[in-house]
Amino acid sequence: MADGVWQDGAPGDKVLIAGLGNPGRRYAFTRHNAGFIALAALRQRLQLPPFRECGVSGASADRTSGTVGEHAVVLLRPLELMNLSGQPVARELRRQMLTPEDLIVVHDDLDLPAGRLRLRVGGGTGGHNGLQSIVEALGSAGFARVRIGIGRIPGRSSADYVLEELAPEGEAMETLLSAAEEAAEAIEVLLSKGLSVAQQIFHTKPTTETSDLRSTV
Repeated sequence: MADGVWQDGAPGDKVLIAGLGNPGRRYAFTRHNAGFIALAALRQRLQLPPFRECGVSGASADRTSGTVGEHAVVLLRPLELMNLSGQPVARELRRQMLTPEDLIVVHDDLDLPAGRLRLRVGGGTGGHNGLQSIVEALGSAGFARVRIGIGRIPGRSSADYVLEELAPEGEAMETLLSAAEEAAEAIEVLLSKGLSVAQQIFHTKPTTETSDLRSTV
């Protein structure tokens, strides 16, 4: 899919927004769960109903829905492990009668400095197992992505780093929560004003203070 599909906002009347992470309290506040945390922030911003579990074995997820301006939105958090995210997303796209062009995936990115955002449409997976699973399940990489930078520490295992439980009052936690808040705001701009405007705002915007999302994730 060309970037032009999203230049003026969402390409259709309905959009599926999938946030990636691992299920369970053990992973709730790890860097790898940035997508889950961003969707919690978006649900809070839009005052949507609580997430409810849906799906079937092997494709389970939790979901809520509502509207952003003129667009119907479905928020989905796959409840399979990260590297099995594809089937829940593919199942929900079919259920909603949508295509990959109607999908936004929100995920962590080791190759971006912590707290920075990048928005794009299409492209590679950058070694992200959740993204790879979605591409394989859909047979397409042509969906929009909101990438939340988590940085990396040279010499440290990436797996240990992304799955580290963050201290509740630590700087890393505050950076993650702030970035999640900005990602939620960026999604609203992407839907209403399009990719170029969202990139102009959020590719250079400094991280802001966050509300407390700990009880909403």
